[in-house]
Amino acid sequence: MRDTIILAGSGRSGTTWLGNIIAANPNVRILFEPFDPRRVPPVRGLPLFAYARPEGDYPRWTEIVAPVLAGQVDNDWINRQGKRWWAWRRLVKTIRANLMLGWLDRTFHPKIVFTTRHPAAVVLSRVKLGWEAHLDDFLAQPVLVADYLEPFVDVILAAKTPIQQHAAAVHREFNPSAANGCP
Repeated sequence: MRDTIILAGSGRSGTTWLGNIIAANPNVRILFEPFDPRRVPPVRGLPLFAYARPEGDYPRWTEIVAPVLAGQVDNDWINRQGKRWWAWRRLVKTIRANLMLGWLDRTFHPKIVFTTRHPAAVVLSRVKLGWEAHLDDFLAQPVLVADYLEPFVDVILAAKTPIQQHAAAVHREFNPSAANGCP
């Protein structure tokens, strides 16, 4: 997996823009959002924003993730920016793997690039586009709640407006190192 680069960040933080710049190199193949279980059937065993403890052992997730990082999973969604059969390097562009970056690093040893944008700009962009915050997907993961979210569950549940909900979601997405031990 050393020929795999994971480009992670929050949705609307510039991952697509940066990914396109990196993929200007013709030897790089972009795998667009391969960890979206709604659009990529082989990863349906993962939560939408999967949390994994860096030191955790997840054999089932390893079976799901390894083929993705090896470039062996593809469909029209993943290949929406084209499939370069000759490319020897893979760029996995993802906004749904932030909370498992530490585990991905320890388990597969890819190169990881994490991009950020000011959280207020991310929230505004998401609200303007009518995106869902998916707070329920964070709260549906008992280990994530136990490890990090328990003190904030009341605040998360009290978020009623789209701005409040996205602010709560972005905080979790922007903290992969604090919430996941990523190097």
